[in-house]
Amino acid sequence: MIELTSEMEQCINNALIDGFPMVLCSVNEENKPSLTYYGSTQVHQNDELAIWVRNPNSGTLNRITNNQNVALLYRNIPEHLGWQFHGRAIIVNDPEVALNIYNNSPKLERERDPEMLGKALIIKLDRVTGRNVEMKR
Repeated sequence: MIELTSEMEQCINNALIDGFPMVLCSVNEENKPSLTYYGSTQVHQNDELAIWVRNPNSGTLNRITNNQNVALLYRNIPEHLGWQFHGRAIIVNDPEVALNIYNNSPKLERERDPEMLGKALIIKLDRVTGRNVEMKR
């Protein structure tokens, strides 16, 4: 069972502000990985993450359309914290849910997309790993 801890939630939701933005790995149609920083990464549910993707023509959105499998990495070296999150990303079509994800993104991220041209993603987690952490759906 996956249930993100309050420590994980705090770290993830403040990752950009704390200087440790999360890295998302998605896979293209040739099964090649691609890494991207996402400062808008946030806990959506106790077993889901969410991201606001500012660029609606983003390579990430195109890759997820072809392959939903993603992984995210959080690493805070000074605090000796690190987790890997593996799951399946879906593009949010519900405007209310997308607005909530946008509004829960850090101000810096919202200011970079004031017209809300981007799209929201939800990542349904299948596995979370880290030091002394092993969670599976």
